[in-house]
Amino acid sequence: MSDVNVKCCRCRNQHKESERISVASKWLEGASTMVCPRCRCTSYYRLDDKLPS
Repeated sequence: MSDVNVKCCRCRNQHKESERISVASKWLEGASTMVCPRCRCTSYYRLDDKLPS
């Protein structure tokens, strides 16, 4: 897992992608998804990405 800075879409918590917690998926048995360590939201965006100008 990379150490990219990310921000949660729900609680706006800034953290590293490697700090996200792996939990069991709600939709697919036997799979896992990464969630925010504060609010358990699955949606986030990367802060390090640069938009082309």
